[in-house]
Amino acid sequence: MILAVVFQSFVFGSVWQVQYLPLVIMALAGGVVSIIGDLSFSSIKRSCKVKDYGSVIPGHGGILDRCDSVIFTAPFIMLFIEYFPILIK
Repeated sequence: MILAVVFQSFVFGSVWQVQYLPLVIMALAGGVVSIIGDLSFSSIKRSCKVKDYGSVIPGHGGILDRCDSVIFTAPFIMLFIEYFPILIK
């Protein structure tokens, strides 16, 4: 929200108007979707009896473990912004 206020004040000016309610809803729902993505991949790993997806980053579960929540969250954010724009001219 702080970044939205800064962008509204200093970057966008009067050209673009930030819609704060959709931004708050997107942030809260995006957090929930991120957790669901992380838990989904953990569930897949448990069902396959696999501890880590790879060994590129030792002790961190591999590259897929670093971005498993993003795999769910990025499409959600894209669709949300498509149907509920956060910037209006």
